[in-house]
Amino acid sequence: MIYEFSSHDAMIQAWAEDPGLPGPSPGGAASMLKITRQGVYQAVKRGSLDMIRLKEPGRPGPLLYITNASLERYKLNQGKPGPRPGFRQRLIHAADRTLRNVWPDG
Repeated sequence: MIYEFSSHDAMIQAWAEDPGLPGPSPGGAASMLKITRQGVYQAVKRGSLDMIRLKEPGRPGPLLYITNASLERYKLNQGKPGPRPGFRQRLIHAADRTLRNVWPDG
């Protein structure tokens, strides 16, 4: 989930109400999880991590933060199998197995 705020005061108020919202920048989260920053952004796209975007009018670029609650949830789920491959990946695997004999049939 991506939380969007348009003012610093609104973000600080939300952080005060929910202690799981504050967290590090994507670079800090990457070092905590021992993955790349790109991996953090991909996890946000998948929904594995939650992000806070602060975009104030008149200020350059959005400030990005990863929530502590989602970091803890991500750490607990590490090592567990991810989602099954999608339809396209299953077709590629089937083609590898049958046409290219990459995987022996057993």
